[in-house]
Amino acid sequence: MRHLILFTFLLFSSHAVAAENGAALPAGATLLNISATETVEVEQDELVATLRVEKRLADSRELQQDINMMMKKATEEAKKFEGLDISTHQYYVHEYNTKTQKLWQGSQTLSIKSKNAEDVLELTGRLQDMGFVMNGLNYTLSREKHEEVRDSLLEAAIKKLSERARRVGSAIDKPNVDLWEVNVDAAPTNIYPQPMMARGMMMGATAELASAAPVAQAGKNQISMTVSAKVILK
Repeated sequence: MRHLILFTFLLFSSHAVAAENGAALPAGATLLNISATETVEVEQDELVATLRVEKRLADSRELQQDINMMMKKATEEAKKFEGLDISTHQYYVHEYNTKTQKLWQGSQTLSIKSKNAEDVLELTGRLQDMGFVMNGLNYTLSREKHEEVRDSLLEAAIKKLSERARRVGSAIDKPNVDLWEVNVDAAPTNIYPQPMMARGMMMGATAELASAAPVAQAGKNQISMTVSAKVILK
């Protein structure tokens, strides 16, 4: 894993701090504002596949029955695998008129997620054989892994920040270091990328996909943690 450490700091006299905070520092003390950012690249550990069933028929009831039946078969097939997270999405039916006839078009999507990539790929191949079309296939970083990595970065960033503060204190002949205020950046809310939803190929192309299961290769996510602090040097 590749780490990147960045440090910034500012020094303030006790008079400046008194003016800013309404309270004076101990005589001869200096306030240090310092921050440290640590970044690491982590291999993605969760595979997400999203497929859809899409049909076009003249009768809307028949259309919906066909879609419902295919989704039922797909979920039953998924139950043969342990540890897969299965969810359904985006069920819609609407009119589709051509120059010669009035049709109904319907579609529903199914998502499969697991850290066991082999099971995801095998089930995805079976669903393609059943007539499902691929919407998206991508690796993500699981929430558990993301939190674990951020916790490790937090400890490392605080340690580096403290070491840096002691170096600054020694450089200005004030070796006594007290952490006055420590701030940790919040985790970003949009850290788990979702599968790309593409219109993709129509049902006529499904047979071309049925000959082989899909292939996926994990990438990497970059995770950062920034810690800032106010430090009193004496």
